[in-house]
Amino acid sequence: MGLRDMVVKLLEMYGENMLAMVHTRIDGWTALDHAARNGHIEIVRLLAPIRLPATPRPTSSCRDYLGLALIDATGAPTEISEYLISIGADVNYFDNNFRSGTALCYAVWSDNLALVRFLLVSGADPNLYKPDGYNPLLAAFRTQNTAIVRALVDGGADIHVERIGLVLRCCTNIEILRLFLERGADPNPDEYTGHTLLHHACIQENTEFAKASVEALLQFGVGLMTVEKLDLAGKTPVDLAMDGGLAEVVKILQPLVQNPGLRARVVMWLAGRTERQENV
Repeated sequence: MGLRDMVVKLLEMYGENMLAMVHTRIDGWTALDHAARNGHIEIVRLLAPIRLPATPRPTSSCRDYLGLALIDATGAPTEISEYLISIGADVNYFDNNFRSGTALCYAVWSDNLALVRFLLVSGADPNLYKPDGYNPLLAAFRTQNTAIVRALVDGGADIHVERIGLVLRCCTNIEILRLFLERGADPNPDEYTGHTLLHHACIQENTEFAKASVEALLQFGVGLMTVEKLDLAGKTPVDLAMDGGLAEVVKILQPLVQNPGLRARVVMWLAGRTERQENV
């Protein structure tokens, strides 16, 4: 007996209690949720249409029933999400009780590009926020998946959200950084530490990424004031680059330094580095 046949048999055994059993949540999960999460499409097709009867004072139970299943299906084949939406699941269903976020958020966390694209085409709003202040675009930075970030931006995600500067400073993917700058993201956001994106680019351990980031930021509008801006520790981006031994970055920034004292320190630092290399 297959899984579907077993479920059919159990539904028959429940008799008058069938509706109650189907919609019962144990630790926040219904049988439909488990089927959706585990990719059992035939069982999803069997359970999803079983709705609670209409009442004079309707609740959101049916909406919850399909909406939560849609969220739980984000790690399964896209076919399940397609089916749930086709029978009425709300693509923008947002739950604060059992799951936190929308199906689109979970699809992003699952690194499921195909599902992200499908949900966007189906009307998913990429700008809905979770209670912790994250939305799909900000969540996408955790995976650093360029294709997903691009799909969200192309799908209408707002690149000017309040926390974008905070997130961009954690970016380790030059394609994503350039994508945001090309679409108009502010290259000069401040944060409470006094750091700018240029400061963060100058403390990257990956020399190639640091160099590429600095070049991109300069290309897209980092001003001369930012090049010499002091953080709360009294450090400019050039100071941080020198502290980290990023000679290529220091050389890129050197022509932009106007402050005489800072310019002199840069010249001395580069000369000392050259001398040390010659003595090796």
